[in-house]
Amino acid sequence: MRSVSTIIGLALAATVAFGASAKEALILTADVPPGLDYDGPTAASPATQTGLANLLEPLVYYPFSHNNSEGVRVLDF
Repeated sequence: MRSVSTIIGLALAATVAFGASAKEALILTADVPPGLDYDGPTAASPATQTGLANLLEPLVYYPFSHNNSEGVRVLDF
């Protein structure tokens, strides 16, 4: 059964890979988060931590403003 799922997975990966354009990055992974509850029992799962980082990091973004007198980059809130 494992060899059949491997063949199907490879066929699907090949199909998807040829559909990607030169400006896209295609990343295939078997790590699917078991849950996205960061307070739940799956919070320690590396797949959950990666999934949460990918979902939540783009939500918090502030443009850069300038460097202060000490050379620290200041965000434009």
